[in-house]
This record gives sequence, C-alpha cells and structure tokens, in this order.
Amino acid sequence: MSDDNEPENYNSNEFKNIDKNFHEIIRTAPFERKGVVTYKKKRIGVYTSGDVGSRIRNAETGEYYKYRVGSNYENLFFSVRLANGDCNGKNKLAMLYFTSPIHYAKYLHNAVGEDVVNIWNIKRDKLIYQMKNKV
Repeated sequence: MSDDNEPENYNSNEFKNIDKNFHEIIRTAPFERKGVVTYKKKRIGVYTSGDVGSRIRNAETGEYYKYRVGSNYENLFFSVRLANGDCNGKNKLAMLYFTSPIHYAKYLHNAVGEDVVNIWNIKRDKLIYQMKNKV
C-alpha cells in the first residue's frame, strides 16, 4: 500500500522511459543452471552522464553526484566510454561512471586488466589525499 508522503521511485520503469540518459544495452553474460555455466544475451540498463560541466551520474543506479564531468573529481570514479552506438541519443559517445573497476566489471560483465585497476587506484588515492589535505 502506497502512502502519498513516500518518495517516488525514480528507478522505476515509468521514470526510466522518460529519462533521455537511460539506455538498455545488450551484453553477453554468464548464466548458471544446475552447476553448468552458459552465456546468454542480457539486457542491462545504464544511465549516462551528460557533457562536460554536467553532474556525474552513477551508471547503474542513476544517482547524481555533486561532482562534475570534466573536473578533476572524475578520478573518484571508474569511467568508460561507450562508442559503439549502444546509447544513441543526445550523448553519442556515452560516458558511464562506476564506483570502481570491480563495480563496472560485475555490472557489465566485462573483464578489467590488473594494470588498469592499479592505475585507477593510484589516481583515485592521489585525489583523495589532495582532498583530505587540501593540497
């Protein structure tokens, strides 16, 4: 039973349909059944962030962060650009932001190289240090 004072679910299908930065992409994902792993095509919903100056948005949840695209604070997030046409619309080269490379790998069923993870960790840790010490 719904109460009129409850916040609306902005992650519902109704809101996803009107959100120009929500896209469904298709990825091959592992599927386990009775101990046997096979691979199937799976629809995955992603939220893209806008152009430089717009707020960074979590690619999985759609949550907006206070940080801006194009700022140094981008290094707090693991970002990937989808340039394969999966996200046609205003943002032709869709930028997706995740909380970490592991979050990205799990959500989009892609592997991330250890060297990529290490470089991201160094950049992120350096920025966090600067933020804490106001360097």
